Order: sequence, then structure tokens, then C-alpha cells
Amino acid sequence: MEETSEDKYQRAFAMIGRFLYHWAAMEWELNMTIQDLLGLKDLQAAIVTRNIQLRDKIHIIGASLDVLPLSEDEKKDMRATLNGIKSKTNLRNMAAHELFCPSDDGKGVKFFRIQAKGKFRIPETTWDSAMLDAECAQLDELADNIKRIGEKARSAVNLRLIAQALNAPTPSLGQPGLWSLGAHLPLGSLGHLPEETSPQEAHETPQDPED
Repeated sequence: MEETSEDKYQRAFAMIGRFLYHWAAMEWELNMTIQDLLGLKDLQAAIVTRNIQLRDKIHIIGASLDVLPLSEDEKKDMRATLNGIKSKTNLRNMAAHELFCPSDDGKGVKFFRIQAKGKFRIPETTWDSAMLDAECAQLDELADNIKRIGEKARSAVNLRLIAQALNAPTPSLGQPGLWSLGAHLPLGSLGHLPEETSPQEAHETPQDPED
């Protein structure tokens, strides 16, 4: 049975939706990592990450790497991840903002793009299923790498807090020790989610356009 025009449009819609889903999952990990790096509580992290753009998130994470007890090789790898995310922003903006339709063969997506900064161009851009598979896999890999940055940050923060607790006076004894550890651990240092807040509510991905 021959595909209808509606079938082809539904495929195109699904392809764009799939890409944006993988992008949103990656940006979720950016938000969680900012919470870990800055030691924010869940509500603080939700408000902060909701009101900054992607480039700001990358700047925050990049700057925070310099104050973590990481090797230069680890920092280099993590910066490569951040650069990988920046390299995908044009694709994200295209999927989010450009008009599209099914490709000529009906198996992909064709974008109607206009470039008018300095020069005027109307480039022909088509996504096929192989390209989409590769891009979604790369976004998943970037998300995993960002998650590892957050894990490193949590470990570093908790080690620093334990060191502070060991040197802080215990209220009843006036001596440093582990008895004071609880007073130094922030509410969310052992996990992300408060009892009353779901992860979707706490870390909703910003929807504002980002150029």
C-alpha cells in the first residue's frame, strides 16, 4: 500500500520529536550537574536553571571545573563534552525554529532555512533516518558524560564537607570530629530530589528559544 502524504508528515513529526526528546534529556543532565557543582538545593536549582540559557549553563559548568580536584586529563575530557554540546546547538535551533516538511523521498525531513547574516542564503538541508540515529546516539553519549561530571562534583563536594566536619568543633565536646558532620552536610548532598518534588517539577527544561 502506497504511503499517503499524511503518513510522510507523521514520520517527519516523529523524527523532529525524537531529536528534541534526546536534546531535552541531555539538557536535564546539564541542570542536574549545575545543582551538584554549585551545591544548590532542589528549589534553588529549579529556579536558576529555568532562567539561564544553554550557553550560560555551559559557561557555569566550564568555570566550575577549574575549582574541582580533577586531573588535567579529566578536565580536558569534560571540556570536550561541553564543546560537543555547543557544536549541536545549530541542529537544536533548526529543529526548534525552522519550518520543515517530509523530504522528497518521504523518508526524512527537509528544512526551509534562510540565512541572512552578512550574506543571504537558502541552504537545502535534509535529515534522513541514519543521520537522526547518529545524532540521537551522540546526544545520549554527551548526556552520559555530563552525568559523570555531576558525579565527580558530588564526590568532591562531599569529601570537602567531610574534611570540614572533621576539623569543626563538636558542640558538646568542643572538639573536632565526625559528630559534627551532620551539621555541615547540605540537604540534597546525598541526592537530588526532595520528598515533595518530582524530578520533572524540580528540573523542568527551559522552553525559551536559544540562539
